[in-house]
Amino acid sequence: LEKYPSLLNNQTFDIYGTGPLHNHFERRLHSNSNIGKKVVLHGFSDKLDDILYKYDCLLHLCPTEPFGMVYLEAISAGLVIICPNRGSMIIEDNKTGILF
Repeated sequence: LEKYPSLLNNQTFDIYGTGPLHNHFERRLHSNSNIGKKVVLHGFSDKLDDILYKYDCLLHLCPTEPFGMVYLEAISAGLVIICPNRGSMIIEDNKTGILF
């Protein structure tokens, strides 16, 4: 989003979950006011099954998803899934999601 700020014109991004880079990303968002207005880091949520229905798609960037529970939750909520072509074998390109 820093490299392609035009992606923020008509989109908002809600990011759920935590990981070793969470604090790093939080600092970057606070230091970039253009992105910080369109991207929200929510952290961990145990209510994703209630939250996912509000969205159009799931963009999952982690290439090491071990099983893919997040993919199953997104499928259950009717979301389009966009994810790496490695990691969990649950997503099949152009059938159950879009692989990159």
